[in-house]
Amino acid sequence: MSDGSVELQTAIYTTLNSLSPALASGGIFAPAPQNTPLPYVEVQDGSGIANDVVGRNGLQELVNVHVWTNPGSFVPAKQIISRIRDALHLKNLAVSGQSYASVVVSSTRVFNDEDGTSIHGVVSLTVNHFGAEES
Repeated sequence: MSDGSVELQTAIYTTLNSLSPALASGGIFAPAPQNTPLPYVEVQDGSGIANDVVGRNGLQELVNVHVWTNPGSFVPAKQIISRIRDALHLKNLAVSGQSYASVVVSSTRVFNDEDGTSIHGVVSLTVNHFGAEES
């Protein structure tokens, strides 16, 4: 039985990929291939903490969504981050095999990436999700 981590990543990717107009012209990836043209979004790293409740297995996952844009201005990265927040914050996602998955955008940040050739944004998500009720 899955703990729902893979299904959660799929649900986040699907939600962001379904936005219209497209969230980022370079695409949305999990993970992005090398040399992907900017701007792009990457559903990336995360960690999980047991969050069981009576009768249900649960997991609280911390997932980071990375935004990469061209250098010069933070505005494009902030616009993409705003759309990610609108799509996910305080939403319940449909996660295969899970009865409930609630998302909170817990933090965002934008900075000049250390590579010197891009602006890097990070959207940190906290997601509580629970499996079906156990008998």
